[in-house]
Amino acid sequence: MNKLVVVGDELAKELAKKIKGKYIPVEERTFPDGEIKPKLKLPIGQRSSVGLKIKQEEKFKTSILIFQKKEKERINDYLIKFFLLSRKLKDCSKKVIGIMPYLPYSRQDKLFQEGEPLSAKYIAEVLEGNLDVFITVNMHEHRRTIKDNFSIPAYNLSIFGLAAKRFLTTKQKGEWIAVGPDKESERFVKDFIKERPIDYVIFSKQRNVKTGEVSFISPKKDFKGKKVIILDDIASSGLTLIKVAKLIKKMGAESVGFIICHGLFIEGALKKLRKLDPFLIAATNTVANPIAVYNIIDVISPFLKEQGEL
Repeated sequence: MNKLVVVGDELAKELAKKIKGKYIPVEERTFPDGEIKPKLKLPIGQRSSVGLKIKQEEKFKTSILIFQKKEKERINDYLIKFFLLSRKLKDCSKKVIGIMPYLPYSRQDKLFQEGEPLSAKYIAEVLEGNLDVFITVNMHEHRRTIKDNFSIPAYNLSIFGLAAKRFLTTKQKGEWIAVGPDKESERFVKDFIKERPIDYVIFSKQRNVKTGEVSFISPKKDFKGKKVIILDDIASSGLTLIKVAKLIKKMGAESVGFIICHGLFIEGALKKLRKLDPFLIAATNTVANPIAVYNIIDVISPFLKEQGEL
């Protein structure tokens, strides 16, 4: 029995090295109708390039499934691929740890209008059926926590402490303010400033649930001559970040930068953010994007060891 295997893409390969597990890549196929077919790249009964020999009756002690959402991969394909592979691993493992760096459908954590599904809870119910432990990174955790959605042990890790260590060690001069664009982002800001106390402020955001339009209430804060780093979990269209940055600049900030966990950057969002001439735009590698500088494996690997999950 192989004690520990890590299944997935390059993130899985890197994690396997860190925790001394065996890496199993995944072969992907898409049918003309869009149906996907992921496969563990390990011929049954044959020795693979990674040195494992699998028999039909053989099982793993612990399997870890982790992969990154590709830049142009449809979110539902990403989700279904994770579900199918976790179900396969359940058949051949005593314990399955699912690590989904970016957890889809987390935004819908409340019934805003009659007839809506509680998507965050429903997706969790689907995923946990194949898993013993679930781990994600900076999921949308506004009205419901990860433990409200999952009945198995589930953990929502933060990348912002790591980002702060890298960012603040450059010893930039001047006065700094960390900004969260809404109430939910306050936890990201607090994770960030734990590493070196700097001033911070949280904006108040209001969203029209029918149109999706957002507006912000300006805090009573003096931004004149200050350097501002805006922190948020997701940059999708980028409109929230753009509106807050423009407002801060209007209030006299010297310069503005962005640190984002999940850099989705749809509809030319990255290009629009760059037009603001920020001193920094940085994201993690939870999803494939051109500005990923913070590696989530540096957070996930020590967490697994500290929690004794291996």
